[in-house]
Amino acid sequence: MIEVVPETPYDNDYNSMLERAREELAAIGQGTYPAIATSMESFEDYDIVFVGYPVWYGHMATPMQSFLHSHADLLAGKRIALFASSGSSLISTSERDAASLVPDTTFEESLLLTSSTLDDMENRIPVWLEGLGASREDNQEDATEGLGINIIAGDQTVTATMEDNGAARDFLARLPLEVTLEDYNNGTEKIFYPDPELSLDDTPRGCTPVPGDITIYEPWGNVAIFCRDWSQSNSLIKIGHIDDNGIETFNVPDDITVRFEKQ
Repeated sequence: MIEVVPETPYDNDYNSMLERAREELAAIGQGTYPAIATSMESFEDYDIVFVGYPVWYGHMATPMQSFLHSHADLLAGKRIALFASSGSSLISTSERDAASLVPDTTFEESLLLTSSTLDDMENRIPVWLEGLGASREDNQEDATEGLGINIIAGDQTVTATMEDNGAARDFLARLPLEVTLEDYNNGTEKIFYPDPELSLDDTPRGCTPVPGDITIYEPWGNVAIFCRDWSQSNSLIKIGHIDDNGIETFNVPDDITVRFEKQ
């Protein structure tokens, strides 16, 4: 989520803010957009972009108009879902504002929250998201897609499912990857050292590994696949698990050369 911030902050005085809003709306009518301090380099990672704003005198708030105006090319081809808050105005004029600012997009059904409908917000928002295919249930199903990998050792292929965290996503981004898994601690683990080390952003720490767990040992930066149970450690980070009984392939006292591939 990003916040669109005006380059010059608005006055805390309500009447002064209203006057500035009127002036900016008039300037936009003449083709001049107020400066903002917010920008995006790309929207490639997003299929649908949610755009939220207050309605000012029936129109989309001017900072958001500036944002859409300056990012129109980047938003081309995207799906946009508008949601707005308003004391009494309808959303239709602000929808037209958006359509004129980013004409090469697909606008989904909008959502307007007014003072008279706030009590029903908890019911209306989930229904709206479900209609867009963006409900929590949909997201949970989508989160499991693309997390499966194959681990090929000789003529054997086992499968694994990666976690939905930052380190696992960094690992997935490096595939395909061929490494030698070194035997460690008398067959307890098979380890290798990614170069560079995997990013640990957005990754929870600590786990109690069981056979099949794919982990990172944070102090050393190595990946460790556990073949046996081990004690809880806050320095171990789980990034995946080998499916079914596939860990038996690695339960040998030797080093193993393997290839990791996305499914």
